[in-house]
Amino acid sequence: MTLLGPTFLGRYYERVLAYPCHVFWVKEGPGGLEGFVAGFLDPRQFYRGMQKARRSLIFPILTRVVIRPWLVPRLIASYAQAGRFGREGDQDSCELASLAVHPSMGGRGFGKALVQAFMESVRGRAKRIVLTTDARGNVSVNRFYQSLGFSLVGSYERSRGRRVNCYAITLSCSDRSNE
Repeated sequence: MTLLGPTFLGRYYERVLAYPCHVFWVKEGPGGLEGFVAGFLDPRQFYRGMQKARRSLIFPILTRVVIRPWLVPRLIASYAQAGRFGREGDQDSCELASLAVHPSMGGRGFGKALVQAFMESVRGRAKRIVLTTDARGNVSVNRFYQSLGFSLVGSYERSRGRRVNCYAITLSCSDRSNE
């Protein structure tokens, strides 16, 4: 999503925040934003809303495609796959859509703390959390999610040569082992 630029990202996160079942945690410090995690309950419903709002996203997407035409096949593949695992699951699923930590804060446990806060905030409201991340050239991120208890449940090719791993974790109301 970052390749689509700040205008698209701003509108995307506006949609996440406008969605009644959003989950958004922010870590701020003296220097400003240090990281955030974003997602939503019932991904199927969220992506239905995104499709209805696609007109507000068209202009920022087209602007980037003019600059980077090679994005077109990736966008088509991403559009087809959006919410794929949410559609297959039940409405008790939650998608962890984004995790970002400022580069200067890397290795300090902020990412782990943000994901754990996310997990705690959906415990009792979702049976599982799903997420996707690049498979190739992303070893540390894949290991990070596995270290938090996420299991690899599948992978698929999002666009030519771009493989994506799908992770899930099942939550129970009484399970506090991931803290």
